[in-house]
Amino acid sequence: KGLVVKTHGSTKPIEVKNCLLQCKAFKEQKINEKIKEHLK
Repeated sequence: KGLVVKTHGSTKPIEVKNCLLQCKAFKEQKINEKIKEHLK
């Protein structure tokens, strides 16, 4: 299980970069694990 980055066809390169940086930050902050734990 992992993170998903979803963009649209009209997304500009800088927006794709920002999405990837946000995904990296979520991974480093262990967001998936926190959500999973919160939902128990």
